[in-house]
Amino acid sequence: MFTQAAGQRLLQGLLQACPQLEELHVLPEARCGLGDDEVQLLGRLQRLKVLEFRAFHLTAGGLTRLTGQLPELSSLSCHGLDTCLDVATASCFAACPSLRELHLGMDYELPEGAMQQLRDVAGDVSMRFRWTDKLTGLLRTARFYLHARLVRLDLGCVRLARDPSTVLMEPLASLTALSDLRMSVYSNGDATLTLQLSELRALSNLQVLHLTKQHAYFPEQRRMAESSIAVPLSADVAAGLAAGCRKLSALRLCLGGSDVTAEGLAGLSQFGSLRSLSVNAEPFRSPPQPVALNLLHLPKGLTELDLRNIDITTPPAALLAAAAAAPGRRADAGSIIVTDSGCAAAEQQPSGLAFAADAGSCSAAVEDVHADQTMQQPAVGTLPLPRAQDEAAAVLGQLACLKLESCRLRSRQLEALTMALPRLQQLKLCHVSGLCDEGVVALSRLTGLVELSVVAPHNKALTQRSLAALAPLRGLRYLTWQTDDLTALGPVVASYQHFTSLRLLKLSCTPAALQHACGAKGKEGFRQLMPYCNLNLTC
Repeated sequence: MFTQAAGQRLLQGLLQACPQLEELHVLPEARCGLGDDEVQLLGRLQRLKVLEFRAFHLTAGGLTRLTGQLPELSSLSCHGLDTCLDVATASCFAACPSLRELHLGMDYELPEGAMQQLRDVAGDVSMRFRWTDKLTGLLRTARFYLHARLVRLDLGCVRLARDPSTVLMEPLASLTALSDLRMSVYSNGDATLTLQLSELRALSNLQVLHLTKQHAYFPEQRRMAESSIAVPLSADVAAGLAAGCRKLSALRLCLGGSDVTAEGLAGLSQFGSLRSLSVNAEPFRSPPQPVALNLLHLPKGLTELDLRNIDITTPPAALLAAAAAAPGRRADAGSIIVTDSGCAAAEQQPSGLAFAADAGSCSAAVEDVHADQTMQQPAVGTLPLPRAQDEAAAVLGQLACLKLESCRLRSRQLEALTMALPRLQQLKLCHVSGLCDEGVVALSRLTGLVELSVVAPHNKALTQRSLAALAPLRGLRYLTWQTDDLTALGPVVASYQHFTSLRLLKLSCTPAALQHACGAKGKEGFRQLMPYCNLNLTC
């Protein structure tokens, strides 16, 4: 964070050092943002094409001068436009002939006249709000003036008091140019409203959809509770949305546990273009009812997967079958063999680890193998992989990022899962029930991991001892570790020293616990043992 005066000095130095600068992003660390004085300095960057900043005491005159002094500006992203954007000022964007992308972040709804002026902007328009009180008027005006221009819309926090189909979903469905839609909804009325996601199927250009169901405050009961709004994710809803939004590549749903069904999660496999999926079945009620999910029923080709409050029910044998057919499987990761007796086995791993299915899992594996009757003749000592295994591998084989929080994952499932993720680079296991030392040891197979986060408070079965077996993770650069033995006794330095590529280490212990474990020097002593790594203590 730096002050306004420091920001001006930085801009002046930037002008002298880089007079031909074409792209500038002023991040939120610039506490004061940019005002009229800073805009006057930016006007000297005549080659500037991309500009992003947060407004601070920026007047209508300053905004008009900014767009008029940058003849090559093609992308402008401005947040915090509280007072300077009115009917007269909005016309300045249309006067910038090279502008192709306009991103506006505001805390209020634009006047209708200002929205009308934005219609004349040559390029695409994006809008982001912190909250929207006058939802109906905003969407009606946007539909009338910007239906062909508005490509990204973040409604922020939306309170629904009437039928969502009338006030929200139908107006949104008319904005057919939308490619990115984000919103958080809540309702604190007496009657339960129903929001149907399938009503967005008219948005054929939609590529990103984020929807969050928030808590609501009920004044008569004087408490925070689950919103009186239902957002059902059923098989029919998933099928309807997938049929219309065929370009959807990123889907994030934070709903209630009562909204999400196992059939609805399985129905997400119909999204053929989905690459990033995040599902949170928030247990608003007690006791929580976890939603079951078979990982092999997810869409094919996913590269990012984030699950919260989900009960993972994929059989270990099915994961082994997917691992055997995984594309890009490394030669040093061992091999899966289905023997003529029907048992799935794994050859010895370089790290000394092996996983073999027991008799019960073997029979399940045989059923999966024989699910497709179009197999070729087996080679000597092995059985060929059926098309079903290839399809299962297509679900997990491309995953580069996996985040599990408050999920149920058995130790045997984790062991098998590590063999089905040949491309995984980022793994987060937070409050995952079923984690233990034996299960975490299997993570040594993920030799491509760059970032690992394990957060397991109040889990006595997981300790720092398992870190010693993760020595094969030579490319690991970011590690977060939180266990009870670490918090109470401090780190065992020998468990971390073999991570020679590590650059950031986050540990859940106090400076006192670190001093108890590493001697009087404490944090300084730890840094002497691992000088290449930045240590961050999270208490």
